[in-house]
Amino acid sequence: MRIVIAAAGSSEHLSGVSRHAANMARCLLTRAEVSEVHLIAAPWQYDSLCEAISHDALKLHIHTVPLGRSALSRNLWYYARLPLLAEQLGADIVHFAYPAPLNRHSFQCPTVVTLHDLYPYDIPANFGFPKVLFNRMILKQCLRAVDAIACVSQSTLGRLDAHAPQYALQKAVTIYNCVESGPPMAAQSPLPAWKGEPFLLCVAQHRRNKNVLLAVEVFRRLILNKDIRSSAFLVIIGIEGPETAHIHQCIDSAGLARQVVLLH
Repeated sequence: MRIVIAAAGSSEHLSGVSRHAANMARCLLTRAEVSEVHLIAAPWQYDSLCEAISHDALKLHIHTVPLGRSALSRNLWYYARLPLLAEQLGADIVHFAYPAPLNRHSFQCPTVVTLHDLYPYDIPANFGFPKVLFNRMILKQCLRAVDAIACVSQSTLGRLDAHAPQYALQKAVTIYNCVESGPPMAAQSPLPAWKGEPFLLCVAQHRRNKNVLLAVEVFRRLILNKDIRSSAFLVIIGIEGPETAHIHQCIDSAGLARQVVLLH
């Protein structure tokens, strides 16, 4: 069985979606019935995905495809070019790592999509207006066109049931994200001037739904109330996004520029 995983995205850094795609590829490589896994990515994703998978299996192939960084370029590629690539690779199943435009009649094999959330409906502020309307349209079109939907949690399946009960009943299942330890990523700490002080760790993209501003405020109050040492750090690891400027402003206003570290 040949599996094609379409994970082409805009960010060169690992996000939850690209990490999910890498983990899915690693899991599929353990299956005897899977003869080839083809992971499709943008050129700027290649290095981070190779590092995340860290696997030299002969049946794994990572392909980069030419597309622009804009949402329009990416969506057009998914709709018009992915079916042709899947046919060239002899795909038995094409798995979308996240919802994208899907030309159902151009695929010669079943299609599956991983549904991580329903933020276009539940947290529209994440996208802004009118962008959220396009995200809703793409989400609805993809869910309608695919043969199966893999929800990453029961919560996601529940939200799908609330917004589109026909899809939740007919073609959705829950397949949880896998979590496993990997090789050490660095020989030295990435924290500047760190000398073993305690720190709080927050892993989150700079988006409104991640509540990074709340984490900064909680950290400020913990120090103010002397619940943690005044020398402690707050380390926030995540891709920059719409909330980056607000996060920097919040840190500066709280006088925590020395103690809050932002990393990718």
